[in-house]
Amino acid sequence: MLIFLDKQPRLLYTLGVMRESNNHRGRGMKQGNMEFPKTLAEKYQPQAVGDFIGIERPRAVLTSFLKAPHSAAFLFLGPSGTGKTTMALVLARALPGEVQRIPSRECDLERVQSIAQRCQYFPWSARFHFVLIDEADQMTHAAQLAFLSLLDATAFPPMTVFVFTANATDLLESRFLSRCLTLNFGTVGIEQDLARFLAGISQKETGRKNGINFAAIAKAAEGNVRDALMKLELEILAGGVPEEKPKRISAPAVRQAIQTIYQERAAKAVATRNRRILEAAGVAA
Repeated sequence: MLIFLDKQPRLLYTLGVMRESNNHRGRGMKQGNMEFPKTLAEKYQPQAVGDFIGIERPRAVLTSFLKAPHSAAFLFLGPSGTGKTTMALVLARALPGEVQRIPSRECDLERVQSIAQRCQYFPWSARFHFVLIDEADQMTHAAQLAFLSLLDATAFPPMTVFVFTANATDLLESRFLSRCLTLNFGTVGIEQDLARFLAGISQKETGRKNGINFAAIAKAAEGNVRDALMKLELEILAGGVPEEKPKRISAPAVRQAIQTIYQERAAKAVATRNRRILEAAGVAA
């Protein structure tokens, strides 16, 4: 069950979580008798900690953590598209945790105080409270200072797991960072694993080799798995038709074009001058 805290501290909205069985993994969501296909990024979204690629250390740390979970605060740090928020939600399901997901720009002092109050009570439908703050480096300064007290060992809420995600730490207090277990969702060395991952998906989706350059897609995505899946989907839809790339113009051709322009302008200038001379002399052009 997902729980969203409203701006009013005591007002709660609850949303049920739709859970698909393993038999339906990858199928579209249904509404009545209608089935809606998913994008590859949605269809192959990781469902367990072990499903993530290219982030061996975060995967190992969280696998160990799930064996003996306890109150903790994590900071998932890394570029966009590396699975930070997805990993947080997977972790919440595995605990299981009652999720309070708060966008950073809505994370102000009042919201932090509301979180602190809520987490003093037992979760309604799970073992842990799970507080997810997306893009934590964008939360207000007052909220960040409030978390300094909330995450302190003497005031840490019982049976609560915090996960903050951020692209960088420039705007985060060093005291705040010292209270979090920081996991880097880096992209170094992911290209080879990502290329194999894409090749496997392509085989599943089409049942054949499509002449797609998976290594090139992985390199162009720069470690962004979501972006790589979107690029792969485009290639599959293209059915092997190559993308038309703009032709490169050689330096001599550029020089020739410039010379031609100058020559045309010079000719026009000479013609205009001659016409004016003739007009001044009273001679028809």
